[in-house]
Amino acid sequence: MEERKREPYWDAVKALLIILVVAGHAIQFLLGGNFWSNPVFKGIYMFHMPLFIMVSGYFGIKGIEMRGWGALMRLAQRLLPPVVFLYILRAAISIWMLNLPLSRAVASGDGALWFLVVLLECTLFGCVLMSVRNAVWCVIWLIAPLAVGICAEGILPYATYFTTMWPCYLIGAGMRKLDFRPGSINAKWLVFIPLYAAAYLCFQKEWYMYLTPLDLDAAGIYAWGARLVCAVIGSASFLYVVYLCGAAQSRMLCKLGLCTMAIYVLQALSYKGICMFFPIHCGNTAVALLVGLLVTCCLYLAYRLTRRVKLIARLLYGE
Repeated sequence: MEERKREPYWDAVKALLIILVVAGHAIQFLLGGNFWSNPVFKGIYMFHMPLFIMVSGYFGIKGIEMRGWGALMRLAQRLLPPVVFLYILRAAISIWMLNLPLSRAVASGDGALWFLVVLLECTLFGCVLMSVRNAVWCVIWLIAPLAVGICAEGILPYATYFTTMWPCYLIGAGMRKLDFRPGSINAKWLVFIPLYAAAYLCFQKEWYMYLTPLDLDAAGIYAWGARLVCAVIGSASFLYVVYLCGAAQSRMLCKLGLCTMAIYVLQALSYKGICMFFPIHCGNTAVALLVGLLVTCCLYLAYRLTRRVKLIARLLYGE
C-alpha cells in the first residue's frame, strides 16, 4: 500500500490550532469568570473550533469519495473508544464523588470530547449527501441537518454545536471539491486581515461561537449567521498567516502541538486523580498543570535513558 504523503502546511495548521485550544482553556480556567473579557481568549474562540471542523471536512470528503459508508465506520472505530471511555469515567466520578444517582450521572454525559461526536455526525450526513445523485435531494440534504439540529435538541447529541459545525464541515469539503491548495493562497488573501479586525471588534463575547443556537426568529438567525461569518473570516485569516510564516518548521510545530496536547491531557487526568483519591478540593489548575508537566518530564527522561540501553531500545523502540 502506498504511504500517504504528509502535507506540511496542514500539519502546521493543526498543530497551531491544538496550541490555541490549550491556550484558550488555560485562560478560561486560570481567570475564572473573567475569561470572557480577555482579548486573547476572544480572538481564539472566534474561529478555532470551526476551523478544526473545516479541516476535517477538507480531508474527510476525500475519504467519503473513496470508501463511501466505510469512511464513517473507519472514523467511528477511531473516535468512539475515547468518547465512551471518558463518558464512563465522568459518570463514575459523578457517582463516587458527587453521590449522583446512576440515572442522572448517565444522563449528564460528558462534554469534553463533544468535537469528536459532532465530527461523526457531520461525517454521517456527509455520507448521505454524497450518496444522493438527484440535485433537488442534494439541496435538501444540505439543509436538512440544520433542521435536525434545531428539532432534535436533547435527542441528537450536541445538537446546538452541530448546527454551527455542519456549515463549517461543508465549507471545508467545498474547498476540497474546488481543488483548493495552500499554493493558491496569494496576496488577495490580505483582505481577510482587516476583515478579521472588524469582526473581532463586532464579535459578542458572552458565548462560545460554536454554541450559538440557530433559533427560528430574526434575531436568532442574525446572531447565528453573524458568528458563522466571523468564524469563516477568522479561519481564512489564520490560514493566510500560517502560509506567510511558511511550513519549513512544520515538523517542529507538530512536535510542539503533540507535546502541548499531551501535557494538557496529563493535567486533566492528574486533576481528576487528585480529586478522586485525596479528600481535598484541588481547584487550582496551575497546580494540576505543574503535576502534568512533572509527569511529562519524567516520562521524557525515562525515554532518553532507556534509548541508551541497546537491548531495551531495540525491544521498545525498534532501534
